[in-house]
Amino acid sequence: MVKVSDKPIIKATIPNSSKYDTKIDVYTSDPKGSHESIHIAVDSNSKSAHIIDTTNGSTEHTDVKCYLTSACMKYF
Repeated sequence: MVKVSDKPIIKATIPNSSKYDTKIDVYTSDPKGSHESIHIAVDSNSKSAHIIDTTNGSTEHTDVKCYLTSACMKYF
């Protein structure tokens, strides 16, 4: 479990040159200092995303694909 010492920071952006159209960054504290993070890059056209997680001390990469489930249909 991630211990949040400061207020978490959530930032959503639209990348300028990428196959992803939305990027969501979640930091446990100010990213200028020591922090852990999760970065989610979303491609709405293909209904897929790439997640980079550094909250457990190492870096984990995960690719996900959204299928027509009730949870996904709310967003796509």
